[in-house]
Amino acid sequence: MPQYRLDGDDVEVDRLATMIDTGVFIAAFSRSENADLRDRARDLLENPTRYSVRQWLVPAVVIVESWGMLTKSEHRRDTEGALRMLTWINHVGNPVVVLRSASQPSDIESIVRAHRVDVVDAVLIDLIEKIAAQCRMRSLRLATLDISDFSRLRGQRTAPLRLFDVRHLQDEEDD
Repeated sequence: MPQYRLDGDDVEVDRLATMIDTGVFIAAFSRSENADLRDRARDLLENPTRYSVRQWLVPAVVIVESWGMLTKSEHRRDTEGALRMLTWINHVGNPVVVLRSASQPSDIESIVRAHRVDVVDAVLIDLIEKIAAQCRMRSLRLATLDISDFSRLRGQRTAPLRLFDVRHLQDEEDD
């Protein structure tokens, strides 16, 4: 497996790794989400090989944002859902690698200003670009509900990004 160096730590990245965006955790673990979407997101997380996933890459910022959205949102207040998310991340049988961001704040600011995305999306793009470059990967897959923003970014950045649409449980085609 190729290795990604992050602040002195080597992280082995499988060629069939998929990074997870915040919306996937919200859909899978929030009791207030649409039941059909919740079932799709849970199926993806619980049956990764069905969707050609051998490893989940979970950026720490996604965990923090998901926790906040699950527990602090007025219409959710779902601490149990947030705890289920942490249990899933920490489950021994799940092929999860939690990634810290090695991003410089100036790099993230640049992405946010240039592309009008939120900070977490900017960190995801920065991580995908760095991992793909260091591991000499042609592309890296991102499981998301936010297809429109990431599709737009795919055409504007060097990020070798493949999108997996959790709403339809399928890869999106490049534009």
